[in-house]
Amino acid sequence: MAVPNMASYLDHNISNSSRNATTIDTAVLDAFIPGYSVLSRFLVSYLQIDLSYYLPFLVMAAAATASLRYSVKKIVRLLGEHFTSTAEIRLDDEIYNYLMFWMAQQPFTKRTTHFVAGTKISSGMRYWDSDNGEGSDDEDIGEDDGPDNSDMLANFDRYWQKVISKDKYRTLRFTPAEGTHYFWYKGRPLAFIREREENNGGVSLRWVPERLYLSCLGRDPGILKDLLADAQRAYVARDGNRTIIYRGQKSGVDGFDWVRCMARPPRPLSTVVLDEAQKQAFIDDIKEYLHPRTRRWYSNRGIPYRRGYLLHGPPGTGKTSLCFAASGLLGLTLYLLSLNSKSLDEDSLMSLFSELPRRCIVLLEDVDSAGITQKRAEDDSTASAVLVEKGKSSTEEKEPETTTNKGVSLSGLLNVMTESPPARAGSS
Repeated sequence: MAVPNMASYLDHNISNSSRNATTIDTAVLDAFIPGYSVLSRFLVSYLQIDLSYYLPFLVMAAAATASLRYSVKKIVRLLGEHFTSTAEIRLDDEIYNYLMFWMAQQPFTKRTTHFVAGTKISSGMRYWDSDNGEGSDDEDIGEDDGPDNSDMLANFDRYWQKVISKDKYRTLRFTPAEGTHYFWYKGRPLAFIREREENNGGVSLRWVPERLYLSCLGRDPGILKDLLADAQRAYVARDGNRTIIYRGQKSGVDGFDWVRCMARPPRPLSTVVLDEAQKQAFIDDIKEYLHPRTRRWYSNRGIPYRRGYLLHGPPGTGKTSLCFAASGLLGLTLYLLSLNSKSLDEDSLMSLFSELPRRCIVLLEDVDSAGITQKRAEDDSTASAVLVEKGKSSTEEKEPETTTNKGVSLSGLLNVMTESPPARAGSS
């Protein structure tokens, strides 16, 4: 009787061990595959299917799928590196606006099922089909809806009601979303890729940091360069003869950049209230400076090719208006920079001037209120105060005030304008 009891005891222990092993396996699989135990019990109870029997085959299939996916990505990457051409466009370059404006006009962007919709226009991204030009919305209403001279007051209410109703609905803008979009250009298939990148502090958080890519089959990138040239021509044609205005703004943590803020119709010089002889002398001097003969004269003598004008007078006397009129008359881009900015220093000013195009007009505002004219006087008064303290018998000493940002000094401004190395403080 002892032998059968021993056999039943061994069978009981073996069954318990197998059951415990199964429980442990199920717990481990639940950790990697949530819901595995529930699914396994359901299949065993209702379909009499033991999922653990098929588990090795499922694991091998998953491993094969992962390996195949990795291999396909590797092969596609190798093929892309050796059999395709790619152009990279970065957010902080003007060509980004060229390409996004061109893409927004293409038919495939209107048919895509994955797009970005919005109504907000950022000052740094001017790639929409309109540029907030003054009167653009009113032109859509039509001249027939506007007030006429016969009964202006009676018709104005009806006209203005249409204007207000139209202003309530902002234009919806659509651009391709993140990912890869395929389209045809001049009979060749191209890929437009939009990717978001991590913000490393160099780009303002007001904009989503991203990069654009254009790819084509073949080792000849000529088709991509043609597309970018077409995008640039379309963007410039959109502006027409309007005056393009950029403003120096803080970008990122500790940098400044030129940001396009508006494009406005050119202002006639006749609208600037100033003596006609002075206006004509001002314009004639600029034209003489822009002549190639003048540039050669500067170059032969080693003088930086720059011309500066000091416009002074009370506010509202036409200083800024004269610059706008000169910019529109000569077709030059206008760059505005306020020296009164608390975060602007000499390094940022040097960086801004290094990014200016070959021909442009730079308007430096608030020169008198930026503290440039008072710095030398403040330094002299500080030195006098130190001498007075030395003559006294008092033992008290004044701690020098420290500031986080010294701003732009007069010598720094002159050095930037003449492209010479910055002078050290205290040099004669």
